[in-house]
Amino acid sequence: MCQASSLLASYRLRAILLCLTICIQAYSAWSDQPERHHLYPLPHSIRNLCAPGQRIPFVIGSLTLYVDVQWLSILPVVNEPLSFAKCPTRPITVEHLYLRMPAASGIAETIKVDRLTLSAATRAPRNSGTGGGTSSTVPWVDDVTQTHQFHAEYPDLRVFQLHFPNDAVDSDDPIQILCARGHDIESCENRHHIFRNLDVFFSLSLPTMITPPSESDVLLQFAKRLRDWVTSLTHQP
Repeated sequence: MCQASSLLASYRLRAILLCLTICIQAYSAWSDQPERHHLYPLPHSIRNLCAPGQRIPFVIGSLTLYVDVQWLSILPVVNEPLSFAKCPTRPITVEHLYLRMPAASGIAETIKVDRLTLSAATRAPRNSGTGGGTSSTVPWVDDVTQTHQFHAEYPDLRVFQLHFPNDAVDSDDPIQILCARGHDIESCENRHHIFRNLDVFFSLSLPTMITPPSESDVLLQFAKRLRDWVTSLTHQP
């Protein structure tokens, strides 16, 4: 019974975050996108052709990311059918990469990364270059729950803004993360944000034993490691 209650609470949290994401991000997306062409999934055989540790170059927008096929949670789609006799070494152009975090990154030590998506940025970064109006040179977190527009409607909602004052102008600052707490799990999602000209989206699960203020510390540590890992993907091994 307890397990069923916990599962229902988890589904409720996901529903709340999905609703918030749709409401907050309604200004973006599909109305401004060009007509889409037919897309083809990469052949599943690519998982067997590439040895662990071997990187495939994927082109997203203006960037080339070198990705181990084991890190792909879902095989990406491409604009034309492709086949491979061996692990590809030529760049493959994709619109999105759906990734799982490698254990070596240290990201999944405290939290579970449920989803991570990288896409080409479709807007300019929101970055004033002022570090949030402070003189701080190190990243920090603001808890903006009390002033968030949905606070009264969703009392279980917590909202954090992560600041990275040393970021270049090709990245958003701040990053907003929304969390909803249930019986034994807390679910968090970021608003889609730009990092190094990539659109980044993630959803996380945190155990409820993580309580404020360490909750914000864990989110900041995750964001730091994620950014380091994504940056490492731009370097050819």
